[in-house]
Amino acid sequence: VIYIRCFPYFLNHPFKTVIQVLDKIISPDLNLLQLIDPQHLERLTFLLPSTRDFLDKQGKKPAPFEEKDLPKIIEKSLTVILKNKKTLICLDDMDYCDQESAQIFNRILSAESNTFFFLAAAISESEPARFLKDRLPKLAADKRYGIHYLQHIDEKSIRSMLRYIFKGAHYTPKLLNAVSLRSKGNPLFLEELIKHMNKRQVIFFEQGTWTIIDNWADLTPKDLNDLILEGIKNLDNITREILSHAALIGQDFDLLTLENLETSN
Repeated sequence: VIYIRCFPYFLNHPFKTVIQVLDKIISPDLNLLQLIDPQHLERLTFLLPSTRDFLDKQGKKPAPFEEKDLPKIIEKSLTVILKNKKTLICLDDMDYCDQESAQIFNRILSAESNTFFFLAAAISESEPARFLKDRLPKLAADKRYGIHYLQHIDEKSIRSMLRYIFKGAHYTPKLLNAVSLRSKGNPLFLEELIKHMNKRQVIFFEQGTWTIIDNWADLTPKDLNDLILEGIKNLDNITREILSHAALIGQDFDLLTLENLETSN
């Protein structure tokens, strides 16, 4: 099972999602690279730095590629690996999955021979069926999908999360009401919201109880995407650019890759 979080900030990076999937499958077991066509692997190395050591041991070097060949190279490489490793991809907020990756997923998933690749995706779109028709048309046409509406957690579950986050310490009813109202029962947002509030001193620990300030609503993001984007905006330009590249090639890359990406020292 592979979990991928799709962020709006990186929406315009072609193939970013499928490259992340490839990297997460390959990284724990580089022997899977032996299944890939050698010519394809030489070209993939530019996108997957984790494969460079494997290529070096084979006495081969990365080879340049034409952009028009990239979909075919990625799709064939992913397919041959998946056939040897049944995989479930969990995409969080597929609304922000790049179109190029969605097209590759659509073709592999809808192939009659597919018994090895499965997709579970969270979709924010108000009309999931229309979304699937636009982004995964073959799957939608063949009705090879199911829609399950996710439920937000209730107040009892929010209380349990707060008890865990605050390590059993007391908190005011006002704080409970504020985080319930702002998180709308989204557990991931709730946890990140508490971290944000604590860092910005919107909540504070006083006399054995966690308390929230009166104007909390003006100082907290309205949803999870706003919270993430606010964090990105506070980064310096070089870090932001590296983060942008990392969205495509994954979180692990060597110094040589950075030198090739960055114009500054």
